[in-house]
Amino acid sequence: MQNIVILGAGFGGLRAAMKLGRKTKWLAKRGYQVILVDKNSYHTYTPTLYEVATTSKETANYLDLKKVNTHPISELLSGYNIQFRQDIVKNIDARKAEVQFVNGSSVSYSHLIFALGAKTNYFGIEGLEKKSFTLKNFTDALDIRDTILDKIYSTKYNHQFSIVICGAGPTGVELSAELKEWFSELKKEGTPCDIKITLLDASPSILSKFDKEVIRKAEKRLKRFGVDILTKSLVEKIARDKITLKGDIRFRYDILIWAGGIEANALTQILPFQKSGRGIEVEKTLEAKLLDKSTKLGGKVYVIGDSATFKDSRTRSFVPQMARPAISEGTVAADNVIRNISGKPKRVFVPMDYPYVIPVGGKYAIVKIGSFVISGILGWILKGLIELGYLISIMPLGRALKIWYGGLVMFIKNDRLG
Repeated sequence: MQNIVILGAGFGGLRAAMKLGRKTKWLAKRGYQVILVDKNSYHTYTPTLYEVATTSKETANYLDLKKVNTHPISELLSGYNIQFRQDIVKNIDARKAEVQFVNGSSVSYSHLIFALGAKTNYFGIEGLEKKSFTLKNFTDALDIRDTILDKIYSTKYNHQFSIVICGAGPTGVELSAELKEWFSELKKEGTPCDIKITLLDASPSILSKFDKEVIRKAEKRLKRFGVDILTKSLVEKIARDKITLKGDIRFRYDILIWAGGIEANALTQILPFQKSGRGIEVEKTLEAKLLDKSTKLGGKVYVIGDSATFKDSRTRSFVPQMARPAISEGTVAADNVIRNISGKPKRVFVPMDYPYVIPVGGKYAIVKIGSFVISGILGWILKGLIELGYLISIMPLGRALKIWYGGLVMFIKNDRLG
């Protein structure tokens, strides 16, 4: 049997696996099997990580949160003839068409879909990686929550408890608003200190790559919550409990959260493909572009999601590194694997004006669909329906409804400010 290997079970990788999973009988007859590889045993719904990071232990324990935020891959693939392998990739030999794992084992492939995502970019800032928290996965969210609670209740503060969030993209905005709301409840419960949230970014505004109306609404909401916003603020150094900005501006913090950017997965650097700072450059079919066209590859390689660089010819801008584009890319890459095997012309990936949702604390979200911007409780309702729609797309309806409702009941307890 020849292997179709998918690396990464994020939004794009999981969608590619499920698309191919519907064709496993057809593929098996032609001598192919599908293998999905991920370092975790579960798929994480990352858009709700900010909720996990701001849910009190009295509201939900570790298992409750894990049930609504992570989904076992083996269960998601139930009914599909797909081999799941929990492992960490050490190296990819594209010429031999072989994936090598840290445990010394390897697997060959005829087709590879690279969907390993990106890693946090610390931009070489002194002390940043060591001193800061990130919000990339379920464990990160729990670390933030537990550290905040432990510090607040285990220490007597004679100063204001300060949390600084560096990076005012969607993650920074969502987290700062939800933290502020959570702290208003902790204050009512007798929190022994005042808490200050500072959101800073090097760009001229928060959400700098988004629609101006979205920026205006989000900024107004954050200011209503009392979040301090510092734009045009470039971080230069982190030392002990002090952050230094360009211009030798310094201030203290108790907890520092870095949401200031991502960079390509390190494995992209060893592959013989064209690269940019965002990842591997791909053709319109999502096949990786070779550095040297004379290079002989052992198999076809497709790159999707945060690992891929795709420029939209219409807008002359890069496809955003978000869940919705990754899902679309996963569908196209899987379709092209099938077309390649059947000898049909490959499908071209056509970017669109992707809708997006930015929750800004409580029962309030900003939704951008085409030229329309919807905010407030209606945006929050749409956010919930989008989450339900995604769950229905990856699991049976009954299970999706149960998980979605459980999360809704759990997280709504944090939404006190409306």
